[in-house]
Amino acid sequence: MGAPSETHSEARTRHESCEKESLPVRETGRLSRNDAVPRIGDSCETARRALETFGAEKGSLRAPVPVAELAQWLGYTVIRLYAVPDEFSALVSVQDKLIGVNGRHHPHRQRFSICHEIGHILLGHLPESRCSPAEIKAFNEEADACAGELLMPEPLLAPLVRQRLDLKDLSSRFDVSQDALLRRIRSLPTSRSSGQRS
Repeated sequence: MGAPSETHSEARTRHESCEKESLPVRETGRLSRNDAVPRIGDSCETARRALETFGAEKGSLRAPVPVAELAQWLGYTVIRLYAVPDEFSALVSVQDKLIGVNGRHHPHRQRFSICHEIGHILLGHLPESRCSPAEIKAFNEEADACAGELLMPEPLLAPLVRQRLDLKDLSSRFDVSQDALLRRIRSLPTSRSSGQRS
């Protein structure tokens, strides 16, 4: 039996993040026409930079990425919530420096949910209450891409993919579901350019 889907666009994660210094278009809470498509490459690059700094301060970065420790390094405490409906995945309160995650979800999904909320923090997204439906969708897609990079960093994953290691072994090594791993492998530039089978 596989782990639940780890995509937040289905789960409609609520987040209550406050404005952070970000790109000027984000300060207004409105997307320009050029921002209608999520800047997935920027999201991954933001995640990479955060992981590089985190890894440098911790001495090294290995799989599985310690997501609760990463949140703590950013100044946030992760709390597990149990009296929440199943469709609730996670939320972030920038003011209280808290990330709340559904404690009844599969551990893989919890890890993704935490990283998704970290994505909102790193990308300086506005609270959903101040966003249009199109902005919410775009911000959640960006946060999903950021979460994929945080959980399965390209510098750690790509060499193992080239070795054609078993999917079960890889998913165990990164502490993610096989579905999430396959999506991430398909998003790698080396996989797309070489037509790699998954």
